[in-house]
Order: sequence, then C-alpha cells, then structure tokens
Amino acid sequence: MTPFGKFRIFEDAVLYITITKLKSQLDIIPILKNRLPSGFFAFWQISVLNGLFLWYAFFMKKIAVIIYGTPGSGKGTQANLLAWKKHLYHFDTGAFFEHLVHNSSNKKNKTIQKEKELFDKGKLLTPSWVLKIVKDKVKKTAKVGLSIVFSGSPRTLFETYGNEKTKGLVPELESLYGKKNIHIFSLAVDPKDSLERNKVRLICSFCGLQAMGQKCGKLSECVFCGGKLAKRALDDPKNIETRISEYLNRTKPIEEALEKHGHKINKIDGTSLPYEVSERILKVIGSE
Repeated sequence: MTPFGKFRIFEDAVLYITITKLKSQLDIIPILKNRLPSGFFAFWQISVLNGLFLWYAFFMKKIAVIIYGTPGSGKGTQANLLAWKKHLYHFDTGAFFEHLVHNSSNKKNKTIQKEKELFDKGKLLTPSWVLKIVKDKVKKTAKVGLSIVFSGSPRTLFETYGNEKTKGLVPELESLYGKKNIHIFSLAVDPKDSLERNKVRLICSFCGLQAMGQKCGKLSECVFCGGKLAKRALDDPKNIETRISEYLNRTKPIEEALEKHGHKINKIDGTSLPYEVSERILKVIGSE
C-alpha cells in the first residue's frame, strides 16, 4: 500500500475522513486502525491522515446552513447537493427521527413510541425531546471542525430559541460557528405544488435518494444504486396535508423570529430545476 493507500488526492482524503468519522461517532483513530494493515506503516498512515483532517478543520471556514420550505419543496435535495459540493455534513433530522421511531429495538421505549404516534400522523415531534438530541449531534459535529447543513430544522420556536432554562439550536449554532457564518434559506414553493410533488415522490429503500416527477413514477429501481423505490408513509395524502399545516402554523413563523434576531432569510425560488436552485444557494453563500 502506498503512503496514502486509496487516497489519491487531498480532496478524496477529506471526503473519506468526513464520512467515516461521522458514521463512527466522529472518532477517526479507531476507524482507520480497523481499515489499515498492521505494522510500522499503519500508525504512520493514521498520523498523517489525522493530521490532514486537523489541518482541514483548522483552516477551512466552518459554516452552518438551514434550509426551510414546505414538505416537498426540495430542501432535502438542496441540503444533499450543498453537502456534496461544499463538504458539509447534512444532518437530515427528518430521516434521523424517522429511523429512530421506527427502529424495532425501540419498541419498548415508551417515550419513543409516543413520538412515533406523532410522527406517523404527520405531526411535529415534542420540541424539547428533539432539541436535546439535535444539540448533542451538533456539538459533536462542530467539535471535529465540520460544517453542517439542516433541511427543515429547527421546526418550532422552542427548538429555535428555547427558553430561560434551555438554550435553543440557533444560539447554540451561533456559539459554535459564529453568527455571521450561519446562512438561512427559504425555498418558495406553493403548498399546492408541494402536495403534487409529494404524491409522485419515491424514495430508494437502500440509499435514501429521492426520485420525483412523472417519469420517475414509472421506475421501480433507484437509478443510483439499483435499490427498490417505494413511497414514504409520510407521503400519504392525509399526512401531507397535516405536515403542510404543521409547517405553516409552527415552522414558517420561525423565519420572522430569526429576522428579528438579526438573521437574514435568503428567499429562493424553489420551483426551478434542482441544479439551478443549488447554484443560487451557492452564490449567496459565496457572497455573504
């Protein structure tokens, strides 16, 4: 194995370290020890790669991005594109909590089962419970020097600013990343269009990538990994209407609160093609 093994260029090293680091509780040394051969060069390789990561984390500007929009507006897609283009960690809280409440190992957990009932009805989860979990993940991400992007979170005013006893997510992000390094976007898509988008949306059961549009409705396999495409329970018409109502009544007002606290809300037309929306988001981040 060469000094860098499969890491041909620095960018590949950064990507690999970012992915493996986050997937294994953000601890790179145990990860690489399991992947690299034993012997003299193994420790040397670990030291070099860890040094590269620390160099990257120290010198690269760290940012936090929040993307808002109605269910089906494309905020998850835009967060993924931003993560891929700028090497951010996309903390998809929707997917995270969906997995958490539906995990069979949590069937005996009364708290999680109560949250599951809310989730399956398309309602927002208990803000205090969500905030505690999300802040813990954010602290771990910031600790290793990674930028982060959220698609739809925080979803309630309590999650956003908390109260006298509990620090909200936005103040936490301000202390970890700096207020000037927080970028907030709102994708403008009419609720009626969101409803139609969700009706035809399919999700890969393996990689989680979305397939949307009339042509995608004829597909049965993911064009990326070949996994089976299926509809999410949350995309049931009844659930979609509930989710849109929850967004308009409990999440949309957050934008006004953020502006009152000095944050700029960058409004982007979400009806354009995904790559066009992504280019506009990248342009804003580059200019702020």
